Amino acid sequence: SFDFNAFTSAVAAGYQEIAGLLLDAGAKIDDGASGLTPLAFAVSSGNTEMIRFLAARGADVNHGAKSGEMTALISAILGAQIESVKVLIELKADVNAKMKDGTTPLKLARKGDQEEIVALLEAAGAKK
Repeated sequence: SFDFNAFTSAVAAGYQEIAGLLLDAGAKIDDGASGLTPLAFAVSSGNTEMIRFLAARGADVNHGAKSGEMTALISAILGAQIESVKVLIELKADVNAKMKDGTTPLKLARKGDQEEIVALLEAAGAKK
């Protein structure tokens, strides 16, 4: 389904200046596409500059955590984006946010043999 809006497209493409202009024009920061927030797209592509920009503009780094949906941190782990994981932890992402099926960031990283990410999560207080 093609439910990309201009803002999500700008974020996914890494166009920070355009993303900023669209936000100034009223784009909603957490309004994404295909069930993913613009932040999740920045995370998946490993664009740490865009992650910081979105967080500074008010993006919720824990979007989806309360409802058991995919968080930006889960997206980063699925994409094996170590730098994204580092930045999200620094921005106070909830390292223990569980998905509906009980998957935690730590479980997911262990399942993918992502030792560096496992170490980052544990250092940030992640539990099984």
